[in-house]
Parts: sequence; structure tokens; C-alpha cells
Amino acid sequence: DEEFRAALAPLPRKEIVVSHRAFGYLCAAYGLTQEGIQGLTPDAEPNPARMVEIIEFVQGHGVTTIFFEELVSPQVARTIADATGARTDVLSTLEGLTPEQLAAGEDYFSMMRKNLAALVRALQ
Repeated sequence: DEEFRAALAPLPRKEIVVSHRAFGYLCAAYGLTQEGIQGLTPDAEPNPARMVEIIEFVQGHGVTTIFFEELVSPQVARTIADATGARTDVLSTLEGLTPEQLAAGEDYFSMMRKNLAALVRALQ
């Protein structure tokens, strides 16, 4: 918690765009605002009107990164990134570690630190 507070508090941007609104607690705890491409359903496809809304949000708020989850297709996030000049990055919901992550010694804390690093890159 202290690492997140210290790293995120001074950053100039506070808006993140995510594949779906899975990060409400994280955002509330650290003063961030999430804009979900889709609501709470991770694998739903946005309609064309929603795509336009997200693209306008990205451009209007200077968003540099579109986040997607490792277990969800990144295609929609990449489409929005391509349309706006943003990049994509992974933000883990920590629903479960893959066998590869476990074998590499990953755990809750290492994944949260990866999330923090991704957020810092996106919000600078």
C-alpha cells in the first residue's frame, strides 16, 4: 500500500483506460479514475458508439496506455491504441497465476508490483 501511495500520488495523470471495469477498488484507494472499454464483462465487445466514446476519452484526457488483462484478448485495446497513438500494457486482475508465472516464482506481491510499474509508466 505504501509503495502504491508513494508512486502514484505525485503523478500528473489519474485516468486509466481498461478493457473492463475491474479496478474500482484500486482506483478508489489511490485516487485514480478508470474508464472501461466495456462494463464489468471482460470478454464483451464494445459497439461502434462506445469505441468512439473511448477514443474521444483517450484523446481528451491525454491517455497514453490502454490496459488489458492477460487472460482477455488484447485486440480491442490494440485497436483503440492504434486509433489514438497510445500503447497497450497488461494490468493484472490477480484472478490466478498461470503455471508459467508460478514456476517463475511470481506471487501476489510481485504481480502487484508489476501492476504498479505499468501504472507509473502510463500516468507519467
